[in-house]
Amino acid sequence: MGAVVGLALAGGLVFLVLGTKPSEAQGPTERTTTASLGTVSATVSASGRVEPASTTDLTFNVSGQVASVTVEVGAIVTKGQVLATLAADDAETAVSQAQAAVDKATSDLTAAQQQSPAASQSISAAQYSVSAAQLSLQQAEYDLANLGAETQAPQAEGEGQDQPGTASNTKTEYQAKAAVDQARSALERARSELTQANAQQTTIEGRVLEAESQLAQAQDQLTQAKQAADSLELSASVAGIVTAVGLEPGQNVTVGAAGAAVAEGGGQAITLATVDKLTVSSAFAEADAAALEVGQAAQISFPALDQVTAEGEVTWISPMGSDNGSVVTFEATITLDQPPSEIRLGQSANLTVVTAQADNVLTLPSAAVTIFDATSGTVQLQTSDGQFQVQEVGLGLHGDSSIEITSGLEADQVVLISLDVATGAQSNLDRQFGGGPIGGTIIGPGFVDRAPVVVGR
Repeated sequence: MGAVVGLALAGGLVFLVLGTKPSEAQGPTERTTTASLGTVSATVSASGRVEPASTTDLTFNVSGQVASVTVEVGAIVTKGQVLATLAADDAETAVSQAQAAVDKATSDLTAAQQQSPAASQSISAAQYSVSAAQLSLQQAEYDLANLGAETQAPQAEGEGQDQPGTASNTKTEYQAKAAVDQARSALERARSELTQANAQQTTIEGRVLEAESQLAQAQDQLTQAKQAADSLELSASVAGIVTAVGLEPGQNVTVGAAGAAVAEGGGQAITLATVDKLTVSSAFAEADAAALEVGQAAQISFPALDQVTAEGEVTWISPMGSDNGSVVTFEATITLDQPPSEIRLGQSANLTVVTAQADNVLTLPSAAVTIFDATSGTVQLQTSDGQFQVQEVGLGLHGDSSIEITSGLEADQVVLISLDVATGAQSNLDRQFGGGPIGGTIIGPGFVDRAPVVVGR
């Protein structure tokens, strides 16, 4: 009587009866499968936790004392929602002072501008005076010149005309010269008045420019004061979940060199995690990480949530491995395409990344193929009389539970779900469960019947 050996493989109980005569053993139960077109996928798996794709640290940009904090860790906030405030007393005083400075600068500018028309009128009057003085001088000079010509005009002898050098002629010439001198003096005074008017206008224009500059500065200070008053409210820049709160009422915050306010104790203000894009980071075994590439598709499930899954893709792979004792792992990040609303930050997640896939190819269950190397193997092909014979096949992609057949078979041909472990051949099950070459037939996991299989005599 031969020995009976029991093997538990992937949930199926398999019995090998070696060296037993067929007449002494129960008849074998044959399990077959049909070669068909389908998809072969190779995957790697890992686990991790749900994390936000990005976080935002929110801080005040002005110094002050914390007046209120309206959120706690775990709160879901919307964009623009007020999260904390600073006391408004100092800011309101600064706004009032800046507004008063603007009002004064506006008044000074108005006064300076009102002086400008009077100065312009003075210039116009002075210019008129200069023009009139110039005309008067020209007339006086003309009269003086004509007086000499009249005294030299020929006259009849003895007509009683005053002779040159007489008292009458001398007086007339003296008066003409005096008129010229007076006209020149008047012109000089008019020009001096014009110069003074121009200088006054320049001074007024300078006052206007200075008043405009002071007004601009005052307006800038007012804008800054109002912005500081508006900055008393710390609002959410994005929608998300509050993951940290480093403020409490009564705390003083001070703007540091980087322009962000730091609370007493050095803490940040409030940290938000975005929820519109989530990731799962996980450590993959060294052999699995070698098959990872950015852009590969991934399936994500959540142990705490039945029937809740998500799709994603590999978005980052660490270029450096981590040595955890005798195991080397590589960190990788999978970004979820559309996170389900049921999941929460920090939740456990299981990852399955498709590292290779062949579509619309001829496939067989991996257990039906005896593998010699990556590209060749054999199957037990059913013949027309119902018997089985060894058939060499070409192999393509080795998937998780199926394998691509590239040659040696056609669709709809029937093969025995078995692995003929001849000397020099190693089966998938051998590699998975650490077995070696033995005589007989192994029924693959998931394809066994309850009845024991009898092989050989």
